[in-house]
Amino acid sequence: MGNRLGSCVFKCGYTLYADTCIGRCIHDKYIDAFQKEFGENAVHSQLTPFAFNDLLILPIPVLTSNYAYLVADVCDNNFVLIDVGDASLIKNVLFEPDAILTTHKHWDHSGGNKAMRATFPKLKIYGGALDRVPDSTHGVYDGDVLIFGRLKFTAMWTPGHTKGHIVWRLHGDKFGTSDCLFTGDHLMLAGCGAAFEGPVKQLIRSLNLLKVLPNDTLVWPGHEVGLENLQLAAFIEPENACAVVKLVWATTQREAMLCTCPSTLGEEKKYNPFLRTNDESLWKALGIYDNVKKKTLKQDDIGSVCFECIIAKAMDMRRLRHTIEKTNESGEEGTGQQVEAESNVDARKDTTTAPDCCRPIADQATTKETAR
Repeated sequence: MGNRLGSCVFKCGYTLYADTCIGRCIHDKYIDAFQKEFGENAVHSQLTPFAFNDLLILPIPVLTSNYAYLVADVCDNNFVLIDVGDASLIKNVLFEPDAILTTHKHWDHSGGNKAMRATFPKLKIYGGALDRVPDSTHGVYDGDVLIFGRLKFTAMWTPGHTKGHIVWRLHGDKFGTSDCLFTGDHLMLAGCGAAFEGPVKQLIRSLNLLKVLPNDTLVWPGHEVGLENLQLAAFIEPENACAVVKLVWATTQREAMLCTCPSTLGEEKKYNPFLRTNDESLWKALGIYDNVKKKTLKQDDIGSVCFECIIAKAMDMRRLRHTIEKTNESGEEGTGQQVEAESNVDARKDTTTAPDCCRPIADQATTKETAR
């Protein structure tokens, strides 16, 4: 009863956020709160352009973790924007883009469309026809092709996160480079988006659609969550050298506030657990290998069970992290109390010098490390 009630409450709340103007109001207030707390120019990552001959791709950090993308042909002066989640992005746009491509309807990916159209009334905005993307002018379906000079995009319908989620495939042949996937909330570095609007089986099928593409295909996700996802991947499979090496690299990147995109599909197939639900090594790590081999699990259910186990592992990792943090806090408090007691003893022995020299030690022991 409780689970059903919770599910019902979540569905109602999600619908209000995703499909009504209430969601826009919430999103706008979130932007205001973010800017008031961190400043209008605050970013979660440094601006880092990527050049592939005449093709320029610029991940634009938005809010706490989102990415919008500027994709430009620097020779022919064609450019498009992908997933404009924040209206203030228009401050940095000097010319009218050829189009905006939106992966899905969620406000953190589409919330800036209205302001962009207000600035550029003839601007074309494309999104999945099944998603009713806010302020879109053109709905697209699976396989639709959009061409802007040498920029050629194919819409790939990837339902699961939303019913009409689109992954945009940029064909790289005109630029002598690999294809690119702008995956929104479908495929992340070492992770994937939640199945909000479809069964997990559908999300798995959508993820598997991407696995047939060339291994050198570049993956540009909608969020900067690579470090967190890689921590989970390495937690699940500590013997997966690819996951561990990538985690070390991502840790260094994030310490310098550098983005962790792009990855490649070939890489993702090695360390992303959500792309490896048919991998025996993952089954062993999740503890379902025997059940699969004994065929107590139906073949069609293996992927869903893997998803459930991965989520359970994520909860285990959170609990472990929480326990470690609590233990560290207790240790700091204990150290502080011990230093204070010793300081009081010293102060009673020498009331002229002990308080001044002990106070900084006590202060340092009780100082909490603040988040960056």
